[in-house]
Amino acid sequence: MEMKPALSVGFVALMGSLVSCDATPTTFTSAEGQFSVLLPKAPQLFGPDTSGSREVSRLVAAEGDGAMYSVVYTDYPVAPVDAARFLLDQRDAQLKQAPGKIVLERPLALGGIPGLELRVEYPEGVVGHSRMYVRGSRLYHQSAFGYPDRVFASQFFESFALK
Repeated sequence: MEMKPALSVGFVALMGSLVSCDATPTTFTSAEGQFSVLLPKAPQLFGPDTSGSREVSRLVAAEGDGAMYSVVYTDYPVAPVDAARFLLDQRDAQLKQAPGKIVLERPLALGGIPGLELRVEYPEGVVGHSRMYVRGSRLYHQSAFGYPDRVFASQFFESFALK
């Protein structure tokens, strides 16, 4: 079974439409998504987005410190057979959607859950930094895109916890 990429064009467009709401960093907890994360301010929530497929994606996003911080979680009908290959396929889909130069790529784990970290440079000094994890049939894609402040970006990535 083909497992389509989690980031749909619709979600990418929604990310560009966010408006400011407050400026206080906040820990957001998603009971449905079964995660928590520190964001630069209260997030906006989007989804579910099915984009005509059997996958269901939801987006949590907030803008701050010159970047867009987001977590997309996507539920697939079945778990991938090979989590490492699935994560590499997600990487390839991300680069196809927004071509750039990979400056960091490394496998990682979150409590034994397989993951992949990427840092991609784009023109004008824009940086895309992401971590993806696959737990069962759910993919989590945590990202900072723009001109992220390294201190807050580090807090954002390190704060991510699965429930």
